[in-house]
Amino acid sequence: MSQTDYYKRKSFRHTDGTFVFENETDRERKDETARIIESKWGPHLQIKCYGQLNEIDYYATKHGRLALYIEIKCRNHKSDTYDTVYLNLRKWLALTVAGLCTGKPSIFVVRFLDKILWIPLVEVDATQVSIAGTNRIVKSKTDIEPIIEIPIKSMRQISSSKLQNEQKQFAEK
Repeated sequence: MSQTDYYKRKSFRHTDGTFVFENETDRERKDETARIIESKWGPHLQIKCYGQLNEIDYYATKHGRLALYIEIKCRNHKSDTYDTVYLNLRKWLALTVAGLCTGKPSIFVVRFLDKILWIPLVEVDATQVSIAGTNRIVKSKTDIEPIIEIPIKSMRQISSSKLQNEQKQFAEK
């Protein structure tokens, strides 16, 4: 898996004309992260991807019933590089509304090079909102938007040996 230079990303148009910026490598890493979570959290948990352009990335079922909503982010650095990680406010809003309407929990998962961390959305302090994003607009005006800063130390770990291989791969570049 190769690291993509964020500032050189190419977009394409969805069938409805909307620009899509997530590339195949992004989707593969997120899907692999979902498989790791499934393997760590039990044999009956199945994580399924919502379609492109949905505000919520994944939902999980257990024994054929809706169990939770999941937002997955993959980062190309170690978990101790920064003190916080960003969750877009619009994602938090979508996950919160879904959870309130169905009574099911939502979680935020971040895959770093050295570990996978997660936090229940109810533990995210949504008052920590600021405007942030990329150094310059790369994809669209939403590259800079309201975000919630989540302290990495407040997150829990999901471990995997696959991350050790990925960490070596990025270190060699």
